[in-house]
Amino acid sequence: MTGTRLADLTTARVGGPARTLVEASTEQEIVEAVRAADA
Repeated sequence: MTGTRLADLTTARVGGPARTLVEASTEQEIVEAVRAADA
């Protein structure tokens, strides 16, 4: 996802728009997200 406000996801309600947000539900999705971020 892009453009998600981080403030909507924190208890302190602080944070601006995220360049990229990954919601992983499996270990493999985490691995893929980290690899994509390193690219």
